[in-house]
Amino acid sequence: MKPAVLIIDNSMYETGAFKAIVNESNHLSEKYFFHFFISKGSKNISVLKKCGFPVTEIGFLEISKSLRTVLYLPVLIRNAIIIRKYLKRNKISVLHVNDIYNLTGCVVKMLIPSIKLVYHVRLLKNSYIKLFYRFFCKMVKWKADSIICVSYAVLKDIGGTPKAKVVYDGIVYSELLPAWNRLREPASASFLYLANIVRGKGQEFALSAFAKLSNEYPDLKMSFVGAVTDMTFYDSLKSIVLKYKLEEKVWFKPQSDNVENTYKSHDISLMFSESESFSMVSLESLYYGIPLIASDCGGPAEITNNGAYCLLVENRNIENMYLAMKHAITNAAELKEKATGGKAYVRSVFNPAAGTLLQTDIYKPLL
Repeated sequence: MKPAVLIIDNSMYETGAFKAIVNESNHLSEKYFFHFFISKGSKNISVLKKCGFPVTEIGFLEISKSLRTVLYLPVLIRNAIIIRKYLKRNKISVLHVNDIYNLTGCVVKMLIPSIKLVYHVRLLKNSYIKLFYRFFCKMVKWKADSIICVSYAVLKDIGGTPKAKVVYDGIVYSELLPAWNRLREPASASFLYLANIVRGKGQEFALSAFAKLSNEYPDLKMSFVGAVTDMTFYDSLKSIVLKYKLEEKVWFKPQSDNVENTYKSHDISLMFSESESFSMVSLESLYYGIPLIASDCGGPAEITNNGAYCLLVENRNIENMYLAMKHAITNAAELKEKATGGKAYVRSVFNPAAGTLLQTDIYKPLL
């Protein structure tokens, strides 16, 4: 009988972390039987059900995102008790929490010391949980049996512990469409910004840089693709569009199920997030051979071999972003060469065997 693993995931919308854990679970499903606990009302429930995973909804509460902080501890204890019952009833061997900020796993470990606890750390210390990062790290290093860091940048931030190792997120997509072959008319290039609309993802930097560049190249276009998870931030982006009269050049579009088509319908991919421990957008861009401009905010440097396969710009520096975008459209051949090299590079380093066999090694010694 296959060992059972329960994965806890907080995400309400599709994120790089969610996509990665589903990819890895699907890839390892012949060896392990996966269950999922996920936030009530999450848009990802249907994805998990299509994959055939048993899914339970639960009301997680994040201390760093909610004004209801006073409720955090009671909710944490309540959820831990619910999960403890589920673990025993379903004979779960491993509890795997898909990010550091959910301390439910640590409380469950206190209730069931024999459960094997794995934590996936997908955030850097300068991310939105920076005020609590050190506390979360201490708790996880205290209670977890194994800690998976998605990059060496994360491993450095959490501090030394023999429990931790780096396991890159593997990519298991297939390429169904013809190879990307765009950027033939750079002066009218289309930029893609694929990320959920939430503060910290850098859309405001991209818009400001694009506004300056479009004064010189009026035929440029930009598409923001992703779920709106922060309406106040979304409204501020729309205000920038109106301020610079970009209504005919900038579009906001919902998430698409056809990720490959989304990338290949554009000329250049942008990723100006303020903090990324890994960056699935950077990985996917290179996987599909799309020229990439990314901020030097953690994971993207590792994914692109320190900028060998993209234009790496200073974090939060709009002028650098503008100059890189201008360089991209005036040096199209260079960008295409980087994209071609990057495509081969990520398919070698981040293929399923390289990415998920390491994770198998993390489960196996615990059982």
